[in-house]
Amino acid sequence: MGDLEKLYREKSGANFVIPSSHGGYEKVLKGQLFVDHFVEKTQFSFIDYISSGFQLNFMVAVDFTASNGDPYSPDSLHYIDRSGRLNSYQQAIKEVGEVIQFYNTDCRFPAWGFGARTRDGNISHCFNLSTAPTQPEVEGVEGIMRAYANALHNVSLAGPTLFGQVINKAAEIAAHSLFANINKYFVLLIITDGVLTDLQETTEALVRASDLPLSILIVGVGGAIFKQMESPWRSHEGSRHCCRRLTHSFQQ
Repeated sequence: MGDLEKLYREKSGANFVIPSSHGGYEKVLKGQLFVDHFVEKTQFSFIDYISSGFQLNFMVAVDFTASNGDPYSPDSLHYIDRSGRLNSYQQAIKEVGEVIQFYNTDCRFPAWGFGARTRDGNISHCFNLSTAPTQPEVEGVEGIMRAYANALHNVSLAGPTLFGQVINKAAEIAAHSLFANINKYFVLLIITDGVLTDLQETTEALVRASDLPLSILIVGVGGAIFKQMESPWRSHEGSRHCCRRLTHSFQQ
């Protein structure tokens, strides 16, 4: 670290040399390294944030793409059973949300959907599950469950499967909280039945979000394969990569 700082301050290059046994020379100059920009940053882990007193906050994003099947058909992953039996989406919301809400004081959670055609006729990849267009938050896990069930009657399933916009929205909330010195750590639950189709946009969103107090849980329902989620996240240009692991994938 000290050497990089010195190179940046003095604008001098560091020689790259390799040993050589030819021509009587001990070393051969192969190039020079110049540091045009240098920033020292401290990267915090989930444990660092929580041990510092950050409060857990829950967010959820639900897949409303057509591959889930007609919500009114018993074969659909979105089918609401009148007997009270939970579908895969409801199970994931309940299992994760009920754990996190014990660590949250106000129990107000942003809840979004993606991949549906909304009432205005446009396909949205980040819309509020609540009936309030400017208010994404609902009250508690039961509020999420009600908003999810109501949304199934208010939108049409469409596609494709895009994660980038909901990740950016979650990162925006986390960044605002951090810069306002509000000690909150956010957990975004993404529940989906399909492999994402915006890999580049999602990757860029994850790289930008990796230094924020944010973790992302991706729960796969149905039979989709989620190997994409297991590879290291690096920006399209390769110049930046996630400074910590913020995604964790699970198959229900």
